Amino acid sequence: MRFRVSNKNAYYTGLQSFSFYSYLIIISASLINMAIGARAAFGVFFEPMAGQFGWSSAAISGTFSISMIVEGVISAFSGWLSDRIGTRVVLTFAGIITGACFILM
Repeated sequence: MRFRVSNKNAYYTGLQSFSFYSYLIIISASLINMAIGARAAFGVFFEPMAGQFGWSSAAISGTFSISMIVEGVISAFSGWLSDRIGTRVVLTFAGIITGACFILM
């Protein structure tokens, strides 16, 4: 980042690239928030799933609880692994695993 100062006015010389990246960050943050919102909206779908599939409340709650515990453990491990070998490798491997799981579904 380079700033030019002239008569008390400072302005950024790379405004075009800054503008592009600011939109990219806003879009990425919005997508992340939507994904988190979908995860947090589990309670909205609780009763419809119980009625549709005939599952008990304990089975649905237990499944969600186990998924949250696994998510917490995997997040800690993937953060450590990301620091150790790099984010690109970890996210590539995670994408391959996620894609394989969707194919197997």
